[in-house]
Amino acid sequence: MIVGVDVAKYSHWARVIDPRGRELAEPVRFENSRVGFSRLDQVVAEALQGLGLDKVIAGVIQCATLPLTCIKGTARAQSWSAES
Repeated sequence: MIVGVDVAKYSHWARVIDPRGRELAEPVRFENSRVGFSRLDQVVAEALQGLGLDKVIAGVIQCATLPLTCIKGTARAQSWSAES
């Protein structure tokens, strides 16, 4: 499972897809706060459990730097597990 996160100043969007690009959950908007990131963690954990998976690859990108990120390949990735 892959989680793509578009970060911004006040709120972010995340999308959960499979390796073929099929959407596995509705896009989720979450605030730039502990509560917001806890919500994202909950959405990811529920998707993992619902699909019977135990690992996630997450890509994080900031829209303002999208062209530079794509050119330089500076997107960061993080692994989640069902225990997170």
